[in-house]
Amino acid sequence: MARVETGYPDEMVFRSGGGCAAIFGVPILLIGLGILSLPFWAQEEKEKGELPPVAVLFFGLPFTLGGFALTFGRKGVIIDRRTRRVTEWKGALGLNRKKAHRIDAFDSVSLTRKVRMGNNNRRETFYPVGLAGSGKTAAIEIEKVAAYEAGQKLAEELAKFLDFKIIDTATSTRIVREAGTMDESLRDRIQREGTEVELSEQPADARLQYEVRGKEIQFEIPPTGYNKAHYTMIVVGLILPLAAGAFLTAMLLGKDAPEGVTRWLVSAFLAGAFILLAPAALVGGAIRTATKRVTVTVSPETLRVAEKAFLLDREYRIPADELEELRIGSASAIAGDNAFTVHDQRGRITTSLAQGKVILARSDRVMVTFGQGLSDEELRWLKAVIEKTLTV
Repeated sequence: MARVETGYPDEMVFRSGGGCAAIFGVPILLIGLGILSLPFWAQEEKEKGELPPVAVLFFGLPFTLGGFALTFGRKGVIIDRRTRRVTEWKGALGLNRKKAHRIDAFDSVSLTRKVRMGNNNRRETFYPVGLAGSGKTAAIEIEKVAAYEAGQKLAEELAKFLDFKIIDTATSTRIVREAGTMDESLRDRIQREGTEVELSEQPADARLQYEVRGKEIQFEIPPTGYNKAHYTMIVVGLILPLAAGAFLTAMLLGKDAPEGVTRWLVSAFLAGAFILLAPAALVGGAIRTATKRVTVTVSPETLRVAEKAFLLDREYRIPADELEELRIGSASAIAGDNAFTVHDQRGRITTSLAQGKVILARSDRVMVTFGQGLSDEELRWLKAVIEKTLTV
C-alpha cells in the first residue's frame, strides 16, 4: 500500500489497488468472461460437440475472479488520531468491508523482513512495516517495501505520528527505538544514558588499517575479493553476448529475416542490449564490488565514508548531530534484493555479494553500510572507536 495525502494532519491513509494492477487485470477479466460466454455464442461449436460446463467453469472462473479483483479491488488502512481508531478496509466498486481497532491496543511500530520464492524460483525480499501490540492484540501490516532504508523511514514516520516505539527485527540484531527519541542523535543518546564506551586493543591479524590525524581517525577497509557470486556474474556476462550474437546471426541469415530499416533496428537493439549493456553491467558490477576500497573517516563533528571502486567513486557524509544509528547487522538482510545472490532449489542462499555482517550508519537523510569482509571482532572494535570519537 502507498500513502495517500488527505490534507488532514491527524490522519494517515494508505491504499492499494487500481493503477497498473487494474490495467493488468482488464485483459485477464475479458479472457475469463470470454470463456464463460462460450456456451451462449459458440453455436457452431455446439453442433460439433458442446464444451462441457465443468471445463468452462474450470478455465473461465479463475480468470474472471482474478481479473475482477485486479481491476476493481481496493484495500487500505486509515489511522485517525482524533477518534483513536485504526480502520482496515477492502472491497470493490464501493462495496467495502471494514474492521476497526483501537489505537490504544497497539504500542509499537514493527519492521521485519520476509523472504519468499517468486517467479522462476527467484528469491524476493521485502520489509513489512506495521503496528503491533502486546498480548492477544493482532498485528496490522501497513505496507511492504522492497528496500530496508524505505522501511526504516516509513516506520519512523508512523512512530512519530503515533508516539510509538519502533521494534526493528529486519536484520540479525533486534533494535528497539523508544518513543520520543526518533530524532535523537547517537551522541546525545550516549551522553543522556551515561554509557561509557569501552575500547580494547585492535584485534590480532586485523585486516583493517588506521591512522590518527589529530582529532580525526581514518580507517582503510581492504576489498573483499572475489567469491562464487562474483564469478557467476562474470561467467553470465561473458556467455550472454555469445548467445545473443549467435541468435542475431541466425536471425539475420534466416529465410524470414526482416529487411530494410526493420532489420537494422532489430540488430541495433539486440547488439546494444545483450552484447554491450547487459554484459558490461554484470562484469563491471562484479569487478566493482570485489575490488571496492572503503575509507571511513570519523571526527567529533562528522562521519565520512568514501568508496573507491571500478569506474565509480562515492562519498557519504553524516554530521555527528544527525547520526541517529550505528549498529552491526547482517549484510544480506540489509541489502535485500539489491545484492546478487546464488541460491539452491529450496531458496537458501549459498553465496552472495552481501556476505557476513556490516556496520550500518543512518541519519534521516543518509544510510550507508561499511565493513564487509571484516571479522565480527573487528566490526565491534571499529564501531566502539567511532562511538568514542563522536562523543569526545
